[in-house]
Amino acid sequence: MKSLLMYAALILLVAPAAQSATGSGSGSTDSTDESSSGLQEVVVSARKRDEKLQDVPDAVTAFTAETIQNAGIQQIADFAILTPNMNFKDGSAYTAAFYNLSMRGIGQGQQGWPSVAFIVDGVPADSADALTEGALQNVERIEVLRGPQSALYGAGAIAGAINIVTRRPQNELEVNGRLLYGNGADRQATGTVSGALVPDKLLGSVTVGYRDFVGLIRSASNELPLDFRDSKQLQTRLIFTPTDNFEADLRGTYTTDHNGSTYQDALPSPAYQNDFNPMFDARRRTPGTDNRTFDRISLRLKLDLAAMSVISISSYGKTNEHGFVSLCYDDPDDPLYPRLPDGGIECTTGEAYGSAALPGQAIDNFFASVDKYKSYSEDLRLESAKGSAVEWLVGASGMYRDALDGFDILNVVAPNNGRVEVFPSFDVRKDTWWGVYGQASVKAHDVWEFTLAARYDDQKYTNTAYTDGTLTTVAPAFSTTGALIDTQHEKGNALQPKGQISYHFNPDRMAYVTVSRGFRAGYFDTGAFAVPEHTTNYELGLKSSWWHRHLTTNIAVFHIDYSDQQTSTTIGQPPYRLPVTIPKTKIDGVETELTAAVTDTLTFSTNVGYLNAKVGDGTRSPAAPLFSGSVSVQLLQPLTDAWRLNARADLIFHSSEYLFVGDTQQIPGNTFLNLRAGAEYKTYGLYAYCKNATNVREDQMEGAFNAGLYERYQNPNTPIYGVELLARF
Repeated sequence: MKSLLMYAALILLVAPAAQSATGSGSGSTDSTDESSSGLQEVVVSARKRDEKLQDVPDAVTAFTAETIQNAGIQQIADFAILTPNMNFKDGSAYTAAFYNLSMRGIGQGQQGWPSVAFIVDGVPADSADALTEGALQNVERIEVLRGPQSALYGAGAIAGAINIVTRRPQNELEVNGRLLYGNGADRQATGTVSGALVPDKLLGSVTVGYRDFVGLIRSASNELPLDFRDSKQLQTRLIFTPTDNFEADLRGTYTTDHNGSTYQDALPSPAYQNDFNPMFDARRRTPGTDNRTFDRISLRLKLDLAAMSVISISSYGKTNEHGFVSLCYDDPDDPLYPRLPDGGIECTTGEAYGSAALPGQAIDNFFASVDKYKSYSEDLRLESAKGSAVEWLVGASGMYRDALDGFDILNVVAPNNGRVEVFPSFDVRKDTWWGVYGQASVKAHDVWEFTLAARYDDQKYTNTAYTDGTLTTVAPAFSTTGALIDTQHEKGNALQPKGQISYHFNPDRMAYVTVSRGFRAGYFDTGAFAVPEHTTNYELGLKSSWWHRHLTTNIAVFHIDYSDQQTSTTIGQPPYRLPVTIPKTKIDGVETELTAAVTDTLTFSTNVGYLNAKVGDGTRSPAAPLFSGSVSVQLLQPLTDAWRLNARADLIFHSSEYLFVGDTQQIPGNTFLNLRAGAEYKTYGLYAYCKNATNVREDQMEGAFNAGLYERYQNPNTPIYGVELLARF
């Protein structure tokens, strides 16, 4: 708290505050108020009602459709680097769903819930896997809310919320297309058609996406591609408005991914963690594969009455993921490291001999995995009518989820590629959640706003372990009393209140103070239970615009008391992953954002995050660098009446950080550079881009000793570049 008071005093002296969105020039008419001079005035729905970003008493970074296009944003990682104190670590060298998303020093454990709620058009994600579900397409706006948002977004919003708003179809026929070709033979195509089936009554849109990526990482032993990706997406939407006061919004999505998997580097010891000598690059006899499908359908109903609106959002989701990967982290046909005395190499379950295997000997070790989720959710709420003296909402929500997480370790043996099971393990989990919530805001004298919000969540979790993929033989577990039981049961509940006061000095300057509680659900991981976690948060912020919105700045300072922090570790023997609980963590932080319209065509923006995240023993929290941020320059320069130059540069930086607890697995501070430039003619644009232009190499996730070697998850081993064509009709 002493640190928080010191930062608060600094704010009052400096008094900056800010809008987070970048960009100048034309933007979406749905989300911005155009101005011939200065920066866009962005409208967001962060508090489940439309209001100006500068009037929201929370730390929010918003990306408009224009900024999404100009910055080449397609994945969470692309906007995480432009958001203060948001850290995305990519573990796709293991699997597409392996990552660590950390917000304000609050990360996640494998198989657990992400640190932020992820909502697309009001529908929450049903698992961490859903955050890596294909590319972001047909998106109108991205809103990143920092700090706990549990009262409105549920138990998964302990560190914040990501609110994705897709583009609504209009009466006019619109056709948008995108083609991309990049290195690694990366071929992408996206198209959207939207318009009226019955003008003003029935509107619809269809978006299709396709990606065929050969890959940038090849096995150092045989040149086989390892990080390939083949993805297809379909999104459909129908909006039915039979009367002026009723709307039904039906959305459906389908995504299928075929990805390369498990191509970690193999190091002789952790001392080589930051040594990117090509000799340590991944070597695989057989490329791993990870196949995923996602099915989503949701229905949003809204009825406007005289004094309130009734809103219902129902959703169903299904996820299927199957992996088949080698557990030999060196190639038994052409190993980097010395062979064992009898000619084999060490793999996870013993020796493997590759093509030289004799009858009965293992050719290779394999890990066959399955992850399946099926979920149902409902959110029903009442909202006050627009313009009410007291703006309020009350609601109830619930979710039911079935999950199957399992794997089977296999030895493939000579001479006929027979399969020998070594360690099958399958877990069936059931999660049942319900919660009630409410929020009320009242304004006084047009300068004060007082907000009270609260949510109560009640959750039950069960886990039943099986020794076979047919789920017929139960593997009993020990209860807390020491008795053997077939099914493990756990539960959690929490009250998550939020109190907030904001004061408007004038229409361009506002300060706020917030006290809130955060909560994240527990989870089972291979039979071990990670207990729910809690935070108490204190935040002070200022927002302001200057010189007729030519300059906006944000600053927020916060202190977090964090208990039972969830993380996980990977080990080299069954069950291979374990949840880890950090009992106490204290986090002090500062976030600043500045955006300036330097000229009518040139925009400059920067953000800096400071994060002092210490666990109880004085070591630093994982994936929480002391400093991080970005500097962006955007140029939109008319060349003729019809032609325009569009150029952008993003410089992203972070100080050193640790990938695991106990100040272990440290990576140094690094700076990355992304470039993008192109020519636009009316509604067409042709661009060249280069991400990580200076080819910075970096370890991404906590590694483990496996088969006598140390795993490393590195980012792609070359800059990512290509050309992109956009068209709108």
